[in-house]
Amino acid sequence: MPLPLEGACVFVMRLRGQFVNVLSVVGAKGVGLPGGALYPLESPEAAAARELFEETGLTLTGKLRPLGTATTDNGVICHGFWIPENETAGQLIAQSHEGYPQWLLPSELILHQKARFPNYCRETLPRVIAAHTAERGETSIGPAPFVVGHKDTTGKDPWDLLPMGPIQQFVRVLAFGVKKYGAHNWMYVSEPREKYYAAMQRHIVDWRSGVRADHETGLHPLAHAGCCLVFLLWFELRDEKRLPPLTEKQEALNGNATRNGDARSTS
Repeated sequence: MPLPLEGACVFVMRLRGQFVNVLSVVGAKGVGLPGGALYPLESPEAAAARELFEETGLTLTGKLRPLGTATTDNGVICHGFWIPENETAGQLIAQSHEGYPQWLLPSELILHQKARFPNYCRETLPRVIAAHTAERGETSIGPAPFVVGHKDTTGKDPWDLLPMGPIQQFVRVLAFGVKKYGAHNWMYVSEPREKYYAAMQRHIVDWRSGVRADHETGLHPLAHAGCCLVFLLWFELRDEKRLPPLTEKQEALNGNATRNGDARSTS
Protein backbone atom coordinates (compact mmCIF):
# COMPACT_ATOMS: atom_id res chain seq x y z
CA MET A 1 0.00 0.00 0.00
CA PRO A 2 1.46 3.42 -0.93
CA LEU A 3 2.15 5.85 1.88
CA PRO A 4 -0.30 8.77 2.16
CA LEU A 5 0.82 12.07 0.71
CA GLU A 6 2.42 14.44 3.21
CA GLY A 7 2.40 18.19 2.95
CA ALA A 8 3.07 21.34 4.93
CA CYS A 9 1.27 24.65 5.17
CA VAL A 10 1.83 27.88 7.03
CA PHE A 11 -0.55 30.43 8.52
CA VAL A 12 1.02 33.88 8.31
CA MET A 13 -0.91 36.14 10.67
CA ARG A 14 -1.16 39.90 10.96
CA LEU A 15 -3.31 42.41 12.81
CA ARG A 16 -4.78 45.35 10.91
CA GLY A 17 -6.86 47.68 13.00
CA GLN A 18 -9.26 45.48 14.92
CA PHE A 19 -9.10 42.47 12.67
CA VAL A 20 -6.87 39.48 12.13
CA ASN A 21 -5.76 38.70 8.57
CA VAL A 22 -4.44 35.44 7.17
CA LEU A 23 -2.11 35.37 4.18
CA SER A 24 -3.82 33.27 1.53
CA VAL A 25 -3.15 32.21 -2.04
CA VAL A 26 -5.92 32.79 -4.59
CA GLY A 27 -5.67 30.84 -7.83
CA ALA A 28 -7.40 28.66 -10.37
CA LYS A 29 -7.45 25.72 -7.94
CA GLY A 30 -9.20 27.77 -5.27
CA VAL A 31 -8.32 29.80 -2.20
CA GLY A 32 -6.02 28.31 0.42
CA LEU A 33 -2.87 28.62 2.48
CA PRO A 34 0.70 28.72 1.24
CA GLY A 35 1.75 25.08 1.24
CA GLY A 36 2.34 21.95 -0.70
CA ALA A 37 3.76 18.45 -0.75
CA LEU A 38 7.03 17.49 0.91
CA TYR A 39 9.94 16.64 -1.35
CA PRO A 40 11.75 13.34 -0.65
CA LEU A 41 13.82 13.64 2.55
CA GLU A 42 12.58 17.20 3.08
CA SER A 43 11.50 18.18 6.58
CA PRO A 44 8.04 19.68 7.13
CA GLU A 45 9.62 22.94 8.35
CA ALA A 46 11.75 23.22 5.22
CA ALA A 47 8.77 22.45 2.99
CA ALA A 48 6.64 25.11 4.71
CA ALA A 49 9.38 27.74 4.30
CA ARG A 50 9.96 26.79 0.66
CA GLU A 51 6.27 26.86 -0.25
CA LEU A 52 5.83 30.20 1.51
CA PHE A 53 8.60 31.75 -0.57
CA GLU A 54 7.50 30.15 -3.85
CA GLU A 55 3.84 31.16 -3.50
CA THR A 56 4.11 34.56 -1.76
CA GLY A 57 7.71 35.80 -2.03
CA LEU A 58 8.15 35.99 1.76
CA THR A 59 11.09 34.48 3.63
CA LEU A 60 11.29 33.60 7.31
CA THR A 61 13.23 35.70 9.82
CA GLY A 62 11.72 33.94 12.82
CA LYS A 63 10.92 30.39 13.80
CA LEU A 64 7.84 28.56 12.62
CA ARG A 65 5.42 27.60 15.38
CA PRO A 66 4.21 24.01 14.93
CA LEU A 67 0.50 23.25 14.99
CA GLY A 68 0.81 19.50 14.83
CA THR A 69 -0.32 17.11 12.12
CA ALA A 70 -3.82 16.71 10.77
CA THR A 71 -5.51 15.06 7.81
CA THR A 72 -6.94 17.60 5.39
CA ASP A 73 -10.23 17.41 3.50
CA ASN A 74 -8.67 15.43 0.64
CA GLY A 75 -6.74 12.97 2.83
CA VAL A 76 -3.31 14.66 2.81
CA ILE A 77 -1.34 14.45 6.05
CA CYS A 78 -0.60 18.11 6.68
CA HIS A 79 2.08 19.49 8.98
CA GLY A 80 0.75 22.87 10.01
CA PHE A 81 2.76 25.89 11.15
CA TRP A 82 2.10 29.54 11.86
CA ILE A 83 4.19 32.67 12.14
CA PRO A 84 3.42 36.37 12.64
CA GLU A 85 3.95 38.69 9.69
CA ASN A 86 6.65 40.66 11.52
CA GLU A 87 8.85 37.56 11.51
CA THR A 88 8.87 37.40 7.72
CA ALA A 89 10.74 39.50 5.17
CA GLY A 90 10.36 40.40 1.52
CA GLN A 91 7.64 41.76 -0.73
CA LEU A 92 4.56 39.87 -1.78
CA ILE A 93 4.90 38.75 -5.37
CA ALA A 94 2.26 39.56 -7.97
CA GLN A 95 1.76 35.97 -9.14
CA SER A 96 3.08 32.45 -8.74
CA HIS A 97 2.23 29.12 -10.36
CA GLU A 98 -0.44 28.65 -7.68
CA GLY A 99 -2.02 32.11 -7.89
CA TYR A 100 -1.53 35.44 -6.16
CA PRO A 101 -1.11 36.16 -2.43
CA GLN A 102 -3.85 38.08 -0.65
CA TRP A 103 -4.63 38.95 2.94
CA LEU A 104 -8.07 37.66 3.96
CA LEU A 105 -10.19 37.60 7.06
CA PRO A 106 -10.39 34.12 8.60
CA SER A 107 -14.06 33.82 7.70
CA GLU A 108 -13.28 34.81 4.10
CA LEU A 109 -10.71 32.03 3.85
CA ILE A 110 -13.10 29.42 5.22
CA LEU A 111 -16.35 30.49 3.56
CA HIS A 112 -14.99 31.34 0.13
CA GLN A 113 -16.90 29.53 -2.61
CA LYS A 114 -13.68 27.92 -3.82
CA ALA A 115 -12.04 27.40 -0.41
CA ARG A 116 -9.45 24.64 -0.30
CA PHE A 117 -9.41 22.51 2.86
CA PRO A 118 -12.11 24.60 4.63
CA ASN A 119 -12.62 22.03 7.39
CA TYR A 120 -8.93 21.96 8.24
CA CYS A 121 -8.81 25.76 8.34
CA ARG A 122 -12.01 25.97 10.38
CA GLU A 123 -10.60 23.57 12.99
CA THR A 124 -7.10 25.04 13.10
CA LEU A 125 -7.58 28.80 12.83
CA PRO A 126 -9.03 29.30 16.34
CA ARG A 127 -5.86 27.77 17.82
CA VAL A 128 -3.69 29.95 15.62
CA ILE A 129 -5.55 33.11 16.58
CA ALA A 130 -5.41 32.19 20.27
CA ALA A 131 -1.65 31.64 20.04
CA HIS A 132 -1.18 34.87 18.10
CA THR A 133 -3.19 36.74 20.74
CA ALA A 134 -1.21 35.20 23.60
CA GLU A 135 2.12 36.16 22.04
CA ARG A 136 0.94 39.74 21.80
CA GLY A 137 0.06 39.67 25.49
CA GLU A 138 -3.57 40.48 24.79
CA THR A 139 -6.78 38.87 25.91
CA SER A 140 -8.52 39.47 22.61
CA ILE A 141 -7.82 40.78 19.13
CA GLY A 142 -10.57 43.19 18.27
CA PRO A 143 -14.26 42.38 18.11
CA ALA A 144 -14.93 38.80 17.05
CA PRO A 145 -11.70 38.26 15.08
CA PHE A 146 -12.77 34.75 14.10
CA VAL A 147 -16.41 34.67 13.26
CA VAL A 148 -18.07 32.27 10.87
CA GLY A 149 -21.36 33.97 10.08
CA HIS A 150 -24.59 32.39 11.23
CA LYS A 151 -28.18 33.37 10.61
CA ASP A 152 -31.13 31.53 12.03
CA THR A 153 -33.57 30.71 9.22
CA THR A 154 -35.82 28.41 11.25
CA GLY A 155 -39.43 28.88 10.24
CA LYS A 156 -38.57 31.40 7.51
CA ASP A 157 -39.48 31.09 3.87
CA PRO A 158 -36.57 29.55 1.88
CA TRP A 159 -36.74 31.87 -1.10
CA ASP A 160 -33.42 30.53 -2.35
CA LEU A 161 -35.26 27.32 -3.36
CA LEU A 162 -37.35 29.18 -5.92
CA PRO A 163 -35.95 28.75 -9.47
CA MET A 164 -35.64 32.25 -10.90
CA GLY A 165 -35.67 31.29 -14.59
CA PRO A 166 -39.43 30.68 -14.72
CA ILE A 167 -40.05 33.70 -12.47
CA GLN A 168 -38.22 35.87 -14.98
CA GLN A 169 -40.60 34.59 -17.67
CA PHE A 170 -43.56 35.56 -15.47
CA VAL A 171 -42.12 39.06 -15.05
CA ARG A 172 -41.75 39.45 -18.80
CA VAL A 173 -45.37 38.44 -19.33
CA LEU A 174 -46.37 41.09 -16.77
CA ALA A 175 -44.14 43.68 -18.46
CA PHE A 176 -45.92 43.01 -21.75
CA GLY A 177 -49.23 43.48 -19.97
CA VAL A 178 -48.08 46.83 -18.57
CA LYS A 179 -47.28 48.11 -22.06
CA LYS A 180 -50.59 46.93 -23.43
CA TYR A 181 -53.02 47.63 -20.58
CA GLY A 182 -51.20 49.40 -17.72
CA ALA A 183 -49.69 48.32 -14.41
CA HIS A 184 -51.78 46.06 -12.15
CA ASN A 185 -54.63 46.08 -14.65
CA TRP A 186 -55.24 42.38 -14.08
CA MET A 187 -56.50 43.09 -10.55
CA TYR A 188 -59.58 44.85 -11.93
CA VAL A 189 -60.79 42.37 -14.53
CA SER A 190 -64.45 41.46 -14.09
CA GLU A 191 -65.18 37.79 -13.35
CA PRO A 192 -61.46 37.12 -12.93
CA ARG A 193 -61.70 33.49 -11.85
CA GLU A 194 -63.58 32.44 -14.92
CA LYS A 195 -61.48 34.50 -17.33
CA TYR A 196 -58.06 33.59 -15.92
CA TYR A 197 -59.00 29.92 -15.60
CA ALA A 198 -60.02 29.89 -19.25
CA ALA A 199 -56.90 31.79 -20.31
CA MET A 200 -54.69 29.43 -18.32
CA GLN A 201 -56.27 26.42 -19.98
CA ARG A 202 -55.82 27.95 -23.44
CA HIS A 203 -52.10 28.46 -22.83
CA ILE A 204 -51.75 24.92 -21.46
CA VAL A 205 -53.51 23.51 -24.52
CA ASP A 206 -51.12 25.51 -26.71
CA TRP A 207 -48.19 23.97 -24.84
CA ARG A 208 -49.60 20.45 -25.11
CA SER A 209 -50.09 21.07 -28.85
CA GLY A 210 -46.41 21.80 -29.30
CA VAL A 211 -46.41 25.60 -29.15
CA ARG A 212 -43.29 26.90 -27.45
CA ALA A 213 -43.64 30.64 -28.12
CA ASP A 214 -46.79 32.68 -27.69
CA HIS A 215 -47.85 34.29 -30.98
CA GLU A 216 -48.07 37.75 -29.38
CA THR A 217 -45.22 37.89 -26.86
CA GLY A 218 -42.82 35.19 -28.03
CA LEU A 219 -42.72 33.90 -24.44
CA HIS A 220 -43.41 30.32 -23.40
CA PRO A 221 -47.13 29.44 -23.15
CA LEU A 222 -46.53 28.02 -19.68
CA ALA A 223 -45.21 31.44 -18.58
CA HIS A 224 -48.60 32.90 -19.55
CA ALA A 225 -50.40 29.99 -17.87
CA GLY A 226 -48.28 30.49 -14.75
CA CYS A 227 -49.22 34.15 -14.58
CA CYS A 228 -52.89 33.22 -14.82
CA LEU A 229 -52.43 30.76 -11.97
CA VAL A 230 -50.70 33.42 -9.86
CA PHE A 231 -53.58 35.80 -10.56
CA LEU A 232 -56.11 33.16 -9.47
CA LEU A 233 -54.17 32.55 -6.27
CA TRP A 234 -54.02 36.30 -5.61
CA PHE A 235 -57.80 36.61 -5.80
CA GLU A 236 -58.24 33.62 -3.49
CA LEU A 237 -55.83 35.05 -0.90
CA ARG A 238 -57.43 38.47 -1.18
CA ASP A 239 -60.90 37.11 -0.52
CA GLU A 240 -59.55 35.13 2.43
CA LYS A 241 -58.12 38.43 3.74
CA ARG A 242 -54.61 36.98 3.71
CA LEU A 243 -53.17 39.84 1.66
CA PRO A 244 -52.47 43.46 2.65
CA PRO A 245 -54.72 46.08 1.06
CA LEU A 246 -53.59 47.82 -2.12
CA THR A 247 -51.38 50.86 -1.68
CA GLU A 248 -52.58 54.31 -2.68
CA LYS A 249 -50.17 54.20 -5.63
CA GLN A 250 -51.66 50.93 -6.88
CA GLU A 251 -55.16 52.30 -6.50
CA ALA A 252 -54.17 55.48 -8.36
CA LEU A 253 -52.57 53.51 -11.21
CA ASN A 254 -55.82 51.69 -11.79
CA GLY A 255 -58.30 54.45 -10.99
CA ASN A 256 -59.15 55.24 -14.58
CA ALA A 257 -59.55 51.58 -15.48
CA THR A 258 -62.06 50.94 -12.71
CA ARG A 259 -64.02 54.13 -13.37
CA ASN A 260 -64.23 53.55 -17.09
CA GLY A 261 -64.85 49.82 -16.82
CA ASP A 262 -62.12 49.03 -19.36
CA ALA A 263 -59.93 46.70 -17.31
CA ARG A 264 -58.61 43.83 -19.40
CA SER A 265 -56.50 40.74 -18.88
CA THR A 266 -52.72 40.76 -19.30
CA SER A 267 -52.55 37.05 -20.21
